[in-house]
Amino acid sequence: ELLGQGGNKADVLLVADCVWLASLIAPLLQTLKQYADESTEVFITYQQRGKEAHDLFMEGIENLFDVIDVDTLKEANLVKPDVFHLLHCKRKVSLTL
Repeated sequence: ELLGQGGNKADVLLVADCVWLASLIAPLLQTLKQYADESTEVFITYQQRGKEAHDLFMEGIENLFDVIDVDTLKEANLVKPDVFHLLHCKRKVSLTL
C-alpha cells in the first residue's frame, strides 16, 4: 500500500529548506496534510528568505498542526541566526461531533 493512501501515514516527516516561494506554500501544506496524521512527528527546518512566504507558511502550518519553535540553544546548546527556523509539528486532532 502506498504511503498517504488508505490511512497509511508516515511516522516521521523531515522537511528541509522547502519554504522560499509563496506560490509553493499551498502544495507543501497539502503534501504534509496528506502524509501526516495525529501520530506523525514532523520536523521542518528552513532559512527565511522573504516575509511573504514565511508568513503564509506559518499561517498555514499553524492551522493544520500544533507547532513548537525548537529552542536549539536549550535543546542542543546550538546558537542559530534568527532567519533559521526549526519547527516540531504534530497534526491537530480532528474533533468530530
